[in-house]
Amino acid sequence: MSGKNAEPDTNHNQIKTTARKFVLKHVFKNVSKLGTNKQYWSDIEGHFRVPWSIIIKHNKDDLAVFLHCDRSENKKEWSIDTEFEIHVFHPSGNTAHKVSNMSYCFSKSIGYGQDKLMTWERMEKEFLLNDELVVEIRVKITEMIGTKSGTLKMSGKSAEPDTNNSQIETITRKFVLKHVFKNMSKMKDMKNCKGPTEFHFRVPW
Repeated sequence: MSGKNAEPDTNHNQIKTTARKFVLKHVFKNVSKLGTNKQYWSDIEGHFRVPWSIIIKHNKDDLAVFLHCDRSENKKEWSIDTEFEIHVFHPSGNTAHKVSNMSYCFSKSIGYGQDKLMTWERMEKEFLLNDELVVEIRVKITEMIGTKSGTLKMSGKSAEPDTNNSQIETITRKFVLKHVFKNMSKMKDMKNCKGPTEFHFRVPW
């Protein structure tokens, strides 16, 4: 200690908080039609201002499931330490397959999980209902560095992290569709003229 008042170290943006938790859950459709080495993505959800999604992949003879962090790599250096568990639900609604004690530090847009969660044959026989597969990933963030999502709102009381597990933040994404329709004068009443399908944010439009 010196004669000066102690000052906090503000030379870095490392933020340690009480663990923050959220749940991703998605119903994947037409799963039996997923080709070998192909993958399906869930919708992107924002939790603590970070975009997340689930990926399933037909990994040769196995089902692979990944937690994907969609945060842009063009931002300043950042990292998010996570612990998570993967649940695959039986058509009855009960968890029938679970992988826990997984951990990963995300520092770029990447997916991490189990590349051999179960055999593809078992998944089709035991978990598909109407060709739909229900997957859930329960995530706990233990540390966030370089992300605004770790900022705590200071008040007269002690600062507390937002632990509202049901919070989903909207992420605005924009795109433009443009097409030149030809021979419109020859179009008959009550007929539709459709442009080509384009994919934006993994959704056909």
